[in-house]
Amino acid sequence: MKIITLLLVFAMPFLATACNQEAASQEPIIQGVVSQDMDVVCKDPRPEVCTMEYVPVCSILSDKSEKTYASACTACSHEEVSGYRKDACK
Repeated sequence: MKIITLLLVFAMPFLATACNQEAASQEPIIQGVVSQDMDVVCKDPRPEVCTMEYVPVCSILSDKSEKTYASACTACSHEEVSGYRKDACK
């Protein structure tokens, strides 16, 4: 039992680091590139699954209107969103 506990204690930081690196490597696919009227342009392929986090962004829709979404991933998962700026819309 002690051996299993020790293995878990030493393996957890490694696993957490591996998960963070994987998430960071996927970020550019979701975020896209910078544009003049928005911070980030959404890029294909669009995300199909997003984590439930609240880091609001102000999305720019294809008709040039704005809508607040809970996260960048959630915003870019919608086809009508062309990009977003950090923070909620005013």
